[in-house]
Amino acid sequence: MEFSTIYAKTDAQLVDSQILDDVVRKARDEGKSAEAWVVALEHIHSYSGDIGWPNRLINDVPELHLEAGTFESWMREFLKYDPDDPNRKLRRTPQKRVLDRLRLIDLYLQIKEIERSRPDERLFQRGVENHP
Repeated sequence: MEFSTIYAKTDAQLVDSQILDDVVRKARDEGKSAEAWVVALEHIHSYSGDIGWPNRLINDVPELHLEAGTFESWMREFLKYDPDDPNRKLRRTPQKRVLDRLRLIDLYLQIKEIERSRPDERLFQRGVENHP
């Protein structure tokens, strides 16, 4: 079974309003709570395919630094953004810390997209059961 290589978006891609809006829409469409997103993002480390990174080695997935409560609080606010409502859009260029979070959210969404297109394949390594 051959797994797809996915590629982490660069900072320049993530600050592009169309790409950023797309990440927001897809994240909202997942219907996960902020707490469920923490669990979901931890599964990126167990993806069986390759992950290409800008300025990093393939599969050099950074550790998630999700401070207790901080990420969940940020994620709750992030999920309130609405790219189709001018009053609820992201209003400024995200900071580096936020770009790293957006990059991981996007990677998770890419993995889920592959998973949905190939439901009979196991995209995560053995030992990771009941991935979100």
